[in-house]
Amino acid sequence: MELIAVGADGELGTLNVRALDVDIGKTNDFELTFSASDWGSDFLAQADHWYAYGYAEIGGRILSIQSSTATKQVKLTGPTWRGMMEKKVIEPDAGMDYKIVSGDANDILREIIGQRFGSFFQVPNTKSGVTIKSYQFKRYCTLLDGLVEMLYTQNAKLEIQYTPGYYDSGVYTAGCVSVRAVPIIDYSDTIEYSQDGKIDFTAKDYRAGVNHLICLGTGELAERQVIHLYADTSGTISKTQTIFGVDEVAAVYDYSSAESLEELEKGGIQRLRELSNYKSLKIGLNEIDAQIGDIVGGEEQITGISMKTQITNIIVKIDTKGKLTITHKVGD
Repeated sequence: MELIAVGADGELGTLNVRALDVDIGKTNDFELTFSASDWGSDFLAQADHWYAYGYAEIGGRILSIQSSTATKQVKLTGPTWRGMMEKKVIEPDAGMDYKIVSGDANDILREIIGQRFGSFFQVPNTKSGVTIKSYQFKRYCTLLDGLVEMLYTQNAKLEIQYTPGYYDSGVYTAGCVSVRAVPIIDYSDTIEYSQDGKIDFTAKDYRAGVNHLICLGTGELAERQVIHLYADTSGTISKTQTIFGVDEVAAVYDYSSAESLEELEKGGIQRLRELSNYKSLKIGLNEIDAQIGDIVGGEEQITGISMKTQITNIIVKIDTKGKLTITHKVGD
């Protein structure tokens, strides 16, 4: 994997790292480690960001330099492209309660991202084919969460990749982070992973989750808004209780700032999904060209737990021996 440092005037050269640790989808940050003897301050002092040639989303902006005389190492850290998007907030338009959008997803991305990053983040001037019909963002959500959740309602995801800069007739066009909406790919229809493929699994069948959520909204005492939500054995949420007795697990959700019963119910459904029973498979996938949001299937043969679920996290590492691993994680 070739790591390229980039400054204000273009690419500076290849990074000779001792180790690399990139987290995409969870902490959304990176750590580049150099040995003190390999550190080239004149070279890296000019670096604003870096990217991995040919590896789409791997890269980030350099915001911190840490040097240790004890370990004789220098570390560069900062946010990945998703991490940068986590530092921006989607606000309601002036005089409005919520930010509401509709239209082609790429047009919406272009409007919402706008000039938040100057020209460093760009959305291509093409239609995505993904249509958003009157989507209401949560109040003051992060740019990343808002766009990911919006696209998920239409079975779509963010595709993020760094586009290197280039010269044309002696004129330099700076590199940028390209963001667009694309359909989620369901790999479970054609590929299912198991130990037969010598892939490491961590399987979990969590059955102690909440199945009865008492949602409390505005008001005081007997006048307070109350909604009861229930999850059945398949995970479907409704207002009808199907699990009773010793198997009922109840909890309270306090949402006193909810402005309506509809908002209270929407928030309660999301919270119950977070608290209810679930199955998860953490799978180390190193030989699949999948992105955050794509779907894979797997079966853990010891317990027989099987499911299909979205890729939520990609970990990229280069150890001190130069070994590269790219692990796609699913589940919690």
